[in-house]
Amino acid sequence: MTIDEQALARLNDAWFAAFNAQDHSAIQDLYAEDAVVVPINSGVVRGRSGAGGFWASFAEHASAVTITCEDRRAIAPDMVQEIGVYAFHMKDNHRTVSGKYLFLCRMDGADYRICTHMWNRHLWD
Repeated sequence: MTIDEQALARLNDAWFAAFNAQDHSAIQDLYAEDAVVVPINSGVVRGRSGAGGFWASFAEHASAVTITCEDRRAIAPDMVQEIGVYAFHMKDNHRTVSGKYLFLCRMDGADYRICTHMWNRHLWD
C-alpha cells in the first residue's frame, strides 16, 4: 500500500488555509460525508456539515493552529492514518494548548478527505 504524499500535503495545506481564513465551508469540504470528529470536552460530531460547524465555533476561541506529523502509514489501499502533535493559541486567555492528534483520511477521487479526526490535550497546558 502506498501513500499519496502530494494529496496529503494538499489536504493539510487546504485545511490550514481555510482555518486561517475562517472559511468554514472550505474546511467542511475537506471532511468525508460520514466524518467523525472527536473533540476534547465535547460530544462526538458527525458528518461533513457537523465538522464545518464545529470548526466555525472553535475558530471563535482559537488561532495559530500548528501540527507536526510524527507518523503516517497506509492502513488500507485507500486509507491513511496520521498521528502527530498540535498546538494552538486561545484567544480569550492567551494560553497555548497542545496535545496529540489522529487523522484517518480516505482517498476520494484524487484527494484525501478526513473521515476521523480526534485529539487529546497535554495535562500541563
